[in-house]
Amino acid sequence: MKDYVTSIAFTEEQVCSQKFLRDFTAACRKMSPLVEFTTKARGLKY
Repeated sequence: MKDYVTSIAFTEEQVCSQKFLRDFTAACRKMSPLVEFTTKARGLKY
């Protein structure tokens, strides 16, 4: 099995910002297609 990794870097300023949860949620949505692909490729429900 191969490993697939995706990540988005955040600065300390971003993490401490009041907008961080919004930014984190947007980052998760950007990574969602890879998660969906790998999940379905393993024959699992997404």
